[in-house]
Amino acid sequence: MGMALVLLWLPIILAVGIGGRLLTRSTGYALGLLCALFWLLLLRVTLIAESWQQVDISLAIAAGALAIIAMGGWAGELSLAFKTSESKGGQADVHEGGWKDGSTNASVLQLANAIDRFDDWLSDDKLRDPWGGFDQFVRTVLFDCCAATRVKPYRLCNDGQELQPLHENDPNEEYGRIDARRGVVGHVVTTGRSYVKGLASSGELVDEIACENGEDIAWCFVAAKGNTRLGVITVGQLGIDPASSGPVLRAIERVVGQFWRTLVERIHCQEAVVTDPASGLLSREAFFHASENALKESYATGEPVAVAVFGLERLRELNDAGHWEVADDLVREVASVFQRKVRLEDCVGRYSNSRFIVLFRRVDSGLAALIASQILSRVEAVCANEARWKIAVQVRCGIVGSGNNTPGLNELVTGALQQCQRARTECVGLASDLDCVSVSGGVSA
Repeated sequence: MGMALVLLWLPIILAVGIGGRLLTRSTGYALGLLCALFWLLLLRVTLIAESWQQVDISLAIAAGALAIIAMGGWAGELSLAFKTSESKGGQADVHEGGWKDGSTNASVLQLANAIDRFDDWLSDDKLRDPWGGFDQFVRTVLFDCCAATRVKPYRLCNDGQELQPLHENDPNEEYGRIDARRGVVGHVVTTGRSYVKGLASSGELVDEIACENGEDIAWCFVAAKGNTRLGVITVGQLGIDPASSGPVLRAIERVVGQFWRTLVERIHCQEAVVTDPASGLLSREAFFHASENALKESYATGEPVAVAVFGLERLRELNDAGHWEVADDLVREVASVFQRKVRLEDCVGRYSNSRFIVLFRRVDSGLAALIASQILSRVEAVCANEARWKIAVQVRCGIVGSGNNTPGLNELVTGALQQCQRARTECVGLASDLDCVSVSGGVSA
């Protein structure tokens, strides 16, 4: 009889022990009570009535039931203790003032999540302001990883003499440009070594520099590519103890620096796709894409537009004669004229090997002809140095305006190309859809 009781009791108490580990102490006791009742019911069905009248069997049954209940409570209490220990050691403990000490594992976990988020953020093709978006991304990462507040990311500018905020164009931004060579920030940028307030590794002299300049900086580190400084990040307050979180801070510095370098490479790749390598202007495909958007915006507000095509005649002869470097120098100097004289709201690109194209916004054909004539005279001045360019380069320009209609971009470009050909045929410098205006009057060689 004793062996029969054990065989029935053993799987029940094992099930209670395992189930209790998934519950709390109170629910563990409840599970034990239910299983104890099941134990009694099971024995009531399997044992004969006379067995319940025996004292030793009754005591064994009662002891088994109490053991089942105790097992449920003990397993639930053990589970609660384990979960509490795990929460203290491995999960973020966040409160109003920041993170409590001992959250190293949480920082590492947040850093891993930041890497995943950066991949998603970087692949967002709709990102029109990469630096402004990156500014917010860095702030979020530093807050998630170490509860950092008053975060200010800067980029180097003016040959490394100044630091400008990533979100400088935001009128609501509370900080502006600062000197890249003064104070703690200047020390970090110049040396490349991070600064953490109060740490012996930062040095007493650096702390004195911070006090002298009145800088309220708890942490400052650079983002660099090799020996080239890309930017610097300052943090006003840290939510973790820097003395016990040195490895975490160094890991965050390196990951944020990698984010910065990746973004720079992405921007360079985008520029390589949309920029003509010789002139630095928009490639033809990029010009058409930008001009289509500009055209829609202009037509939506009822503004006229005009397209001008500038052609450099005999430029091909330089390439055919093997003077590629001379031809590239000429193209670069001509492109610099467009970069200086064309407004930022207009679109300018290199249409083909010897042609440049401009979309003027908010101008009609007459005004566009006046603007183009000024640009034409500057380009002619560049091309007039026959001794340098080895040949006499003639410049022609053709202009077409939208007038009172809303022609498509292809129609405008085709018309401007035809006017440019007309200027060449009639041996004039500039021709428009309104009239043919002689600017230089030179004859094509």
